[in-house]
Amino acid sequence: MAPEQLESSDVDFRADMYALGATVFHALAGRPPFAELKLSQLIAAKLGEGRPRPISEYREHLEPATCALVSRLMARQPEERPGSYPELLSEIDAVLHSLRTTTLPVPAGIPPLSPSPPPGGSATDQFPGGVTAPQPAGAAGAPPRPHARRWIMSGIAVGSAVLLLIAAIAWRPQRRNRPEAVVPQRVAAASTRTVLSLLNGVDTRGWLIGHGNWVYRPEEAALVGTDGIITRPIPLEVAELEGAAPAQPYRWYRLELILLPLAASPAEGERPEDSLDRQGGERAAHHRSQELHFGMESIDGTEDAPRYVLRRSESELSLGTRESHQAPFVLHAGADARPTDPAQAMAVTLERLPSGWFVDVNGTAFAAVPLRPQERPAFSLRAEGDVRFAEMALHPLRPRDPE
Repeated sequence: MAPEQLESSDVDFRADMYALGATVFHALAGRPPFAELKLSQLIAAKLGEGRPRPISEYREHLEPATCALVSRLMARQPEERPGSYPELLSEIDAVLHSLRTTTLPVPAGIPPLSPSPPPGGSATDQFPGGVTAPQPAGAAGAPPRPHARRWIMSGIAVGSAVLLLIAAIAWRPQRRNRPEAVVPQRVAAASTRTVLSLLNGVDTRGWLIGHGNWVYRPEEAALVGTDGIITRPIPLEVAELEGAAPAQPYRWYRLELILLPLAASPAEGERPEDSLDRQGGERAAHHRSQELHFGMESIDGTEDAPRYVLRRSESELSLGTRESHQAPFVLHAGADARPTDPAQAMAVTLERLPSGWFVDVNGTAFAAVPLRPQERPAFSLRAEGDVRFAEMALHPLRPRDPE
């Protein structure tokens, strides 16, 4: 906890910077910053001077710039810490530049890393790839230092902590260096005469609200979600014979739903961006997106697991993955984003077949991905901002070539 959290409620993002500094300190020193103090002594220390012993007392070969950044992050007064995330990223860049210009031998058994980006690049330009490649012994620059292996491992620890911060602050879908994807082939399937509506026209009964605000509005015939996620288990297959085995969720099916517009249709002569401005208030400036989560892995002890994600934002439609419903969205290998109009509705068809998952948008094939080894019989909807979904129905299928 930052010192200000012990004495007032006036706490902002700089308390998180303090926590980051304490985490990096622990990673490098192998012990928490105030490990030698009892609880009462710890509180008194934080409300007094508030600084732990210098990290250089535990790891003498750390780069001075690294020690200075950790100390600044753990400053007693919030105003002594970086004043913004861009400022912090600039200081991280400076530390990485100091690491980049230091000459070290390459320890035996450690392959060289990829070359550094040209001077002037940002910290985010260097990941993935980690700490930049150390120069071989004898290269121009400072002479090799002792205990290089420990120094390099400390640098990697700093890089790991910095990477976590960068991912939380400025993460963007990764589009580069994606491996080639295996695209499954759709098998022929016949629809049964059963059509199962997934909305009862009154409320969200049958759905499992994870978080956020979700309500069914009969006057709009729409499921409205605000900043959250909601899950719908796949219905059970009706037993055709009396005395048959207990009903199981449908395995092969076609899921249909409508992604309603993210913005009101623009008036005549009005640009789409003007239509977004007409929404008014803070919500107009808040990015909105609709997501369909499917193929969620079945992991014992948790309801949150890796899944496929069809994501529609105010500018594009894309297929990707999330390691959990709150993890960053990563564009799927081989997939490309398609521009979309936020003022238009979008019809989505998702088929689960023995050969894979198949996504059609507005009647046109959009993407196909393999089935996962163990999948939970459910799908989820995720909302960022205020968004609407409609006309959700499930059509059981009978593939001609089942597993």
